[in-house]
Amino acid sequence: IKIPEVEVNVPEIPPVAENPVTNTDKPEPVVVSSPVREETPVQPVVTSGELPLALQIRLKRHSAGTHDTIGKMSINGMEYCYSLEEAKSKAIPAGKYEIMLRSAGGIHATYATRYKDMHKGMLWLQNVPGFKYIYFQIGQDNSDTQGCIIIGNEVVNENDPGARRVVRGSKAAYLRIYTPVAEYLLRGGKVFINIED
Repeated sequence: IKIPEVEVNVPEIPPVAENPVTNTDKPEPVVVSSPVREETPVQPVVTSGELPLALQIRLKRHSAGTHDTIGKMSINGMEYCYSLEEAKSKAIPAGKYEIMLRSAGGIHATYATRYKDMHKGMLWLQNVPGFKYIYFQIGQDNSDTQGCIIIGNEVVNENDPGARRVVRGSKAAYLRIYTPVAEYLLRGGKVFINIED
């Protein structure tokens, strides 16, 4: 196949001034850098760009099983992935929780090593009754949860509550959710999760 030649007109671009004028009305981004204690969430980078009022994550549980609880997660109305938690009696209580970044602890160190180019801290649910450190995590089944929320692209035995259910595509689903949520938090946005039975 011969590709025909097409004449291209390149418009002239005026040269850039040696001393460009900067807009002094807009503040420069400020990085808040204070030491992070064990219980302190990562401080956001303050930006001048506008953010929506809040990023809303919805976790709608739809299958309570013998060993685990399966749900679907969406962000601002768009479905993103499946979730797997402990059995209903041990799962996170339904409710609304703020999410912050936490850059301390063993699991943070593990994720920081594995995903060093993108990891800024664990997505940490705040003030969960009866729990201290609840995160979004990569995993396969209820033995990986330790009370946290495992996320994935699909669930094996999804409709069999008596079976051991397994999440597949967990890393891909985690990275798909983590990147926009962490970036939003670092820009100073608020993120909340609504967990519904």
